[in-house]
Amino acid sequence: MAQGSRADVSLDEMADDEATQLAGELAGAPLPKVPQLPLGRILAGSVSHLALPVPKALWYVLPPAARTRKGTHPAASVPLPAASPMVAAHVAGDEFARAVFALGRTGAALASSPRVDREMRDALPLFEERGWLADPGTYHTQPVLPTRSAPWPKLRKAGGGWESMSFLSGYAPDPDEPGAERWNGYVDNRLACAYVLRRPGPRPWVVAVHGMSMGRPLIDRRIFRAAHLHSKLGLNVLLPVLPLHGGRRADLRPRPGLPTTDTMDDIHGLAQAAYDVRMLLAWIRSQDATGIGLMGMSLGGYVTALVAGLEPALDCVIAGIPAVDFPAIFAAHTPKSVRRMPWFQEHVTMAQTLHRVVSPLSFTPATPGDRRYIYAGTADRLLDPIAQGGALWEHWGRPQIYWFDRGHVAHVRGADVGRFVDRALHESGLAI
Repeated sequence: MAQGSRADVSLDEMADDEATQLAGELAGAPLPKVPQLPLGRILAGSVSHLALPVPKALWYVLPPAARTRKGTHPAASVPLPAASPMVAAHVAGDEFARAVFALGRTGAALASSPRVDREMRDALPLFEERGWLADPGTYHTQPVLPTRSAPWPKLRKAGGGWESMSFLSGYAPDPDEPGAERWNGYVDNRLACAYVLRRPGPRPWVVAVHGMSMGRPLIDRRIFRAAHLHSKLGLNVLLPVLPLHGGRRADLRPRPGLPTTDTMDDIHGLAQAAYDVRMLLAWIRSQDATGIGLMGMSLGGYVTALVAGLEPALDCVIAGIPAVDFPAIFAAHTPKSVRRMPWFQEHVTMAQTLHRVVSPLSFTPATPGDRRYIYAGTADRLLDPIAQGGALWEHWGRPQIYWFDRGHVAHVRGADVGRFVDRALHESGLAI
């Protein structure tokens, strides 16, 4: 992305009148021709990146790269990562994941870009007309729970003291939105599900929201240390499965995912994720809950921060290695040859404008600042620590944050993150 382009501007810095002007300009302008992209060459470059994680990791800890970070990290109050073999190993893991991500999605993303571009141009005047860009909260509807006579949710024994629950998600995009019909066509995604570990009687609860490509109960239980939270801290634990994850994945080719460069699918997926988690919070409130905490990591950190901005005050909110700006993340993972194109820069700007309705940076949580917590990695190569976790930290008024000296993918290997989460749950009064 060209330095100084509007795509570099964070969402909370773009004034409402700028968004209005952009919507008007794009609505009245002729559709630009999306250039014919050399997909073969781009994909070949993505394959070659699979060989680069180790060289990139070695460069990351060398003095020239470290000097560059000295000009960016301290200015954003982000600690400098150590130039150590451990940090290099974490960087290599992140870079390999980044290369695999690009290899798996770049071709489909670029091939669908003309349709995505057209949908965004149709959506901008609609979002402006409905007032969603000026007041993003009006884009979200209050979850409606079924009546007591309805069998909601369905709970079944799942072994090891766990229960699985399923319910029909009440979310549907506004029918006038571009892509609404496509989103509603993901039939398997309509049935929401979650996993519950609880004891009878009044208890505090914590909802733990998984990251991208998770939503598998055995993995999520281990990563969130569910047994520890339940047995040692006395919490009932609920693990939701986000849209297009786990059993909610659409059986289509190419398989839609979340997050995604398909802008309207991404917005609808994030809106539905927030809606479903809010439905589960409403259910928990009917279960003699003495307190409720919400936490998540990566994609789940994004959803956690978004839900915290839509819900009444919670007892504790913990955003782990959070994303806050998916269009900027995808742009950073796009080949440089594409990022330099003026068409692409405008594409990202439109995506960022539309994402305002689901951006955590568009909302201020009702949860008090001393009950907001963040943890993030100083050497994260998937989610830039300054533009993502650091941006949320600033937006939330600089609450308690724990910076660990590692990357994104393997951060769960450190017991220090678990200790920070436990301390947050104790300080907020949730842990028994």
